Amino acid sequence: MDKKVAEKAEPLYSELEKKIKKSSVSYTDETGWPINGDPHWLWHAGNKDLSLYKIDKHRNHQVAEGILGKNYKGIIVSDCLGAYNLVKAGAKQKCIAHLLRDVDKLTVLYPNNPEVIAFSVNLENILREALDYKYDYENNKCTINDLKNAKEKLENKIVALTNVKLTNKKAEALRKRLIQHKNELFTFLSHPEVEPTNNFAERQLRPSVISRKLSFGNKTKEGADRHAVMMSLIQTAKLQGKDPKELLLSLILGSPEIRAPTS
Repeated sequence: MDKKVAEKAEPLYSELEKKIKKSSVSYTDETGWPINGDPHWLWHAGNKDLSLYKIDKHRNHQVAEGILGKNYKGIIVSDCLGAYNLVKAGAKQKCIAHLLRDVDKLTVLYPNNPEVIAFSVNLENILREALDYKYDYENNKCTINDLKNAKEKLENKIVALTNVKLTNKKAEALRKRLIQHKNELFTFLSHPEVEPTNNFAERQLRPSVISRKLSFGNKTKEGADRHAVMMSLIQTAKLQGKDPKELLLSLILGSPEIRAPTS
């Protein structure tokens, strides 16, 4: 039954692939997905209207390009995975939540290091100030021009914060990451319709993560591909306020091998 429904769903899946390449924003993430015990990756790309899943052995920019296209016109919202660095896009937004978690880790690891604590506190203040501007805009407390001015101010603060090399290796790694992505930290202020985190993608992956814990992934690549197709249709239907059961039933009843009950 799973095989028959997935085969019927292939045209719809192909349409989702085309739509994600033309979307204005895509929230992305990946998680491990074993196939017969071999490590693979379950990729997600989507937004409030659709979710697309793909399972691949690799976790590189070629897979990301295959999903989003080689010249994606929209905004990619992701963590700092290097695979997205080589993907061309209209703009990029690095997940603020991930950066705040990195700051928390530093303060836990080095609570008595003045250099680390000063760097971490200043960075957290900058990031939270940016989130406050986003909140104020959504609550009509500031204008789009205020956001534009705030973006410039906060980018200057990041430049000033990252000017000095740090002696702590982990803090220095984060400093270098901020420099690398300095133009991708506050995109959500110039595009307020975009979220500052990729939490949406993480939430969309959660049902598959639960499935993986119960099933340990798939035994075959064909089964994994079917999972990607079915999850894409099911999650997209939910996002659009539709009952995924009705969608799957329509696919089943559309098969000439399966007849609808007569009574």
